[in-house]
Amino acid sequence: MERRAREALERLGALPGMFAVKNQVEQMIQFAKISKLRERQGLKTTPQSNHMVFKGNPGTGKTTAARLIGEAFAALGMLKTSHDEPPFVEIHHADVTHPHVGQAERTIKDKFKEAKGGVLFIDEAYAFVAGESSHKTGDKVIAAIVQLMEDMRDEIVVIAAGYPEDMAEFLNENPGLRSRFPTTIHFADYEVSDLIQIAAFFCSERERVPNV
Repeated sequence: MERRAREALERLGALPGMFAVKNQVEQMIQFAKISKLRERQGLKTTPQSNHMVFKGNPGTGKTTAARLIGEAFAALGMLKTSHDEPPFVEIHHADVTHPHVGQAERTIKDKFKEAKGGVLFIDEAYAFVAGESSHKTGDKVIAAIVQLMEDMRDEIVVIAAGYPEDMAEFLNENPGLRSRFPTTIHFADYEVSDLIQIAAFFCSERERVPNV
Protein backbone atom coordinates (compact mmCIF):
# COMPACT_ATOMS: atom_id res chain seq x y z
CA MET A 1 0.00 0.00 0.00
CA GLU A 2 2.82 2.39 0.87
CA ARG A 3 4.41 1.60 -2.51
CA ARG A 4 1.27 2.57 -4.42
CA ALA A 5 1.02 5.81 -2.48
CA ARG A 6 4.68 6.58 -3.09
CA GLU A 7 4.28 5.93 -6.82
CA ALA A 8 1.28 8.28 -7.01
CA LEU A 9 3.17 11.03 -5.18
CA GLU A 10 6.22 10.52 -7.40
CA ARG A 11 4.04 10.92 -10.49
CA LEU A 12 2.57 14.08 -8.96
CA GLY A 13 6.02 15.47 -8.17
CA ALA A 14 7.24 14.64 -11.68
CA LEU A 15 4.76 17.11 -13.18
CA PRO A 16 6.19 20.61 -13.72
CA GLY A 17 5.03 23.16 -11.17
CA MET A 18 3.78 20.51 -8.72
CA PHE A 19 6.62 20.61 -6.19
CA ALA A 20 4.73 22.87 -3.75
CA VAL A 21 1.52 20.89 -4.29
CA LYS A 22 3.31 17.63 -3.48
CA ASN A 23 4.82 19.18 -0.34
CA GLN A 24 1.40 20.26 0.96
CA VAL A 25 -0.07 16.82 0.30
CA GLU A 26 2.85 15.13 2.06
CA GLN A 27 2.26 17.35 5.11
CA MET A 28 -1.36 16.18 5.21
CA ILE A 29 -0.19 12.57 5.00
CA GLN A 30 2.30 13.05 7.85
CA PHE A 31 -0.39 14.63 10.02
CA ALA A 32 -2.68 11.65 9.32
CA LYS A 33 0.09 9.19 10.25
CA ILE A 34 0.84 11.01 13.50
CA SER A 35 -2.86 11.11 14.39
CA LYS A 36 -3.20 7.38 13.77
CA LEU A 37 -0.16 6.67 15.93
CA ARG A 38 -1.55 8.81 18.77
CA GLU A 39 -4.89 7.04 18.48
CA ARG A 40 -3.23 3.63 18.80
CA GLN A 41 -1.49 4.83 21.96
CA GLY A 42 -4.77 6.03 23.44
CA LEU A 43 -3.82 9.70 23.14
CA LYS A 44 -6.19 12.51 22.22
CA THR A 45 -6.39 13.29 18.50
CA THR A 46 -7.95 16.05 16.44
CA PRO A 47 -10.35 14.89 13.71
CA GLN A 48 -8.77 15.50 10.32
CA SER A 49 -10.61 16.71 7.25
CA ASN A 50 -8.87 16.03 3.94
CA HIS A 51 -11.19 18.19 1.82
CA MET A 52 -9.36 20.77 -0.28
CA VAL A 53 -9.77 23.87 -2.39
CA PHE A 54 -7.73 24.08 -5.58
CA LYS A 55 -7.21 27.64 -6.81
CA GLY A 56 -5.88 28.08 -10.33
CA ASN A 57 -6.66 28.92 -13.92
CA PRO A 58 -7.79 26.21 -16.39
CA GLY A 59 -5.03 23.94 -17.63
CA THR A 60 -2.83 24.14 -14.54
CA GLY A 61 -3.09 20.45 -13.62
CA LYS A 62 -5.82 20.56 -10.97
CA THR A 63 -7.75 17.53 -12.21
CA THR A 64 -4.61 15.41 -12.70
CA ALA A 65 -3.38 16.32 -9.21
CA ALA A 66 -6.77 15.44 -7.71
CA ARG A 67 -6.68 11.96 -9.26
CA LEU A 68 -3.17 11.24 -7.99
CA ILE A 69 -3.94 12.55 -4.50
CA GLY A 70 -6.98 10.27 -4.34
CA GLU A 71 -4.82 7.28 -5.28
CA ALA A 72 -2.25 8.14 -2.59
CA PHE A 73 -4.84 8.72 0.16
CA ALA A 74 -6.68 5.49 -0.64
CA ALA A 75 -3.45 3.47 -0.65
CA LEU A 76 -2.50 4.87 2.77
CA GLY A 77 -5.88 4.13 4.32
CA MET A 78 -6.82 7.80 4.61
CA LEU A 79 -10.03 6.89 2.78
CA LYS A 80 -12.32 4.05 3.78
CA THR A 81 -12.70 2.22 0.49
CA SER A 82 -13.35 -1.27 -0.81
CA HIS A 83 -12.20 -0.38 -4.33
CA ASP A 84 -8.90 -1.46 -5.88
CA GLU A 85 -8.90 1.87 -7.67
CA PRO A 86 -10.55 4.75 -5.78
CA PRO A 87 -13.48 6.35 -7.65
CA PHE A 88 -12.92 9.75 -9.21
CA VAL A 89 -16.19 11.57 -9.82
CA GLU A 90 -16.53 15.02 -11.35
CA ILE A 91 -19.54 17.25 -10.85
CA HIS A 92 -20.33 20.47 -12.70
CA HIS A 93 -22.94 23.16 -12.29
CA ALA A 94 -24.91 21.77 -15.24
CA ASP A 95 -25.38 18.51 -13.32
CA VAL A 96 -27.52 20.24 -10.68
CA THR A 97 -29.53 22.53 -12.93
CA HIS A 98 -33.00 21.01 -12.63
CA PRO A 99 -36.48 22.52 -12.97
CA HIS A 100 -37.95 20.16 -10.37
CA VAL A 101 -37.86 21.03 -6.68
CA GLY A 102 -35.40 18.91 -4.70
CA GLN A 103 -33.78 17.29 -7.73
CA ALA A 104 -30.54 19.26 -7.37
CA GLU A 105 -30.05 18.02 -3.81
CA ARG A 106 -30.79 14.43 -4.88
CA THR A 107 -28.17 14.72 -7.62
CA ILE A 108 -25.62 15.92 -5.06
CA LYS A 109 -26.37 12.92 -2.83
CA ASP A 110 -26.05 10.54 -5.80
CA LYS A 111 -22.67 12.02 -6.74
CA PHE A 112 -21.39 11.67 -3.19
CA LYS A 113 -22.55 8.06 -3.12
CA GLU A 114 -20.82 7.38 -6.45
CA ALA A 115 -17.57 8.92 -5.18
CA LYS A 116 -17.59 7.04 -1.86
CA GLY A 117 -14.10 5.74 -1.15
CA GLY A 118 -12.51 8.21 -3.55
CA VAL A 119 -12.57 11.80 -4.76
CA LEU A 120 -15.47 14.09 -5.64
CA PHE A 121 -14.08 16.87 -7.82
CA ILE A 122 -16.32 19.96 -7.96
CA ASP A 123 -15.17 21.86 -11.03
CA GLU A 124 -15.79 25.62 -11.23
CA ALA A 125 -17.34 25.37 -7.78
CA TYR A 126 -18.38 29.01 -7.60
CA ALA A 127 -20.90 28.42 -10.41
CA PHE A 128 -22.93 26.34 -7.97
CA VAL A 129 -24.01 29.55 -6.26
CA ALA A 130 -23.30 32.29 -8.80
CA GLY A 131 -25.04 30.54 -11.66
CA GLU A 132 -28.29 29.64 -9.96
CA SER A 133 -31.36 31.42 -11.29
CA SER A 134 -32.80 30.97 -7.82
CA HIS A 135 -30.44 31.89 -5.00
CA LYS A 136 -32.48 29.71 -2.65
CA THR A 137 -31.72 26.69 -4.84
CA GLY A 138 -28.01 27.52 -4.71
CA ASP A 139 -28.18 27.79 -0.93
CA LYS A 140 -29.82 24.35 -0.70
CA VAL A 141 -27.19 22.79 -2.96
CA ILE A 142 -24.34 24.22 -0.89
CA ALA A 143 -26.07 23.19 2.36
CA ALA A 144 -26.36 19.62 1.03
CA ILE A 145 -22.67 19.59 0.05
CA VAL A 146 -21.60 20.92 3.47
CA GLN A 147 -23.66 18.29 5.33
CA LEU A 148 -22.46 15.37 3.20
CA MET A 149 -18.84 16.48 3.49
CA GLU A 150 -19.14 16.16 7.25
CA ASP A 151 -21.21 12.95 7.25
CA MET A 152 -18.77 11.19 4.87
CA ARG A 153 -15.55 12.82 6.06
CA ASP A 154 -13.68 9.52 6.40
CA GLU A 155 -15.05 8.05 3.18
CA ILE A 156 -14.51 10.77 0.61
CA VAL A 157 -12.23 13.65 -0.33
CA VAL A 158 -14.06 16.63 -1.78
CA ILE A 159 -11.97 18.96 -3.90
CA ALA A 160 -13.54 22.24 -5.00
CA ALA A 161 -11.67 23.87 -7.86
CA GLY A 162 -11.84 27.11 -9.79
CA TYR A 163 -10.36 30.52 -10.52
CA PRO A 164 -8.51 32.02 -7.52
CA GLU A 165 -10.75 35.08 -7.16
CA ASP A 166 -13.96 33.09 -7.63
CA MET A 167 -13.00 30.45 -5.07
CA ALA A 168 -12.47 33.15 -2.41
CA GLU A 169 -16.07 34.26 -2.97
CA PHE A 170 -17.30 30.64 -3.02
CA LEU A 171 -15.94 30.02 0.48
CA ASN A 172 -17.80 33.07 1.77
CA GLU A 173 -21.17 31.87 0.49
CA ASN A 174 -21.88 29.57 3.45
CA PRO A 175 -20.56 29.77 7.04
CA GLY A 176 -19.75 26.05 6.99
CA LEU A 177 -17.77 25.97 3.75
CA ARG A 178 -14.50 27.50 4.93
CA SER A 179 -14.27 25.18 7.96
CA ARG A 180 -15.01 22.14 5.76
CA PHE A 181 -12.10 23.01 3.44
CA PRO A 182 -9.10 23.41 5.76
CA THR A 183 -6.54 23.06 2.96
CA THR A 184 -6.11 25.43 0.02
CA ILE A 185 -3.63 24.63 -2.74
CA HIS A 186 -2.58 27.19 -5.35
CA PHE A 187 -1.78 26.15 -8.92
CA ALA A 188 0.46 28.53 -10.86
CA ASP A 189 0.12 29.13 -14.59
CA TYR A 190 2.45 27.08 -16.79
CA GLU A 191 5.20 28.40 -19.00
CA VAL A 192 5.66 26.98 -22.53
CA SER A 193 8.62 24.88 -21.32
CA ASP A 194 6.39 23.41 -18.60
CA LEU A 195 3.74 22.42 -21.15
CA ILE A 196 6.37 20.58 -23.21
CA GLN A 197 7.45 18.66 -20.11
CA ILE A 198 3.83 17.82 -19.32
CA ALA A 199 3.28 16.48 -22.84
CA ALA A 200 6.40 14.34 -22.45
CA PHE A 201 5.17 13.09 -19.06
CA PHE A 202 1.80 11.92 -20.38
CA CYS A 203 3.41 10.35 -23.45
CA SER A 204 5.76 8.40 -21.18
CA GLU A 205 2.73 7.32 -19.13
CA ARG A 206 1.31 5.84 -22.33
CA GLU A 207 4.70 4.52 -23.47
CA ARG A 208 4.80 6.86 -26.44
CA VAL A 209 7.64 9.08 -27.62
CA PRO A 210 6.67 12.71 -28.35
CA ASN A 211 8.09 14.78 -31.17
CA VAL A 212 9.41 17.76 -29.19
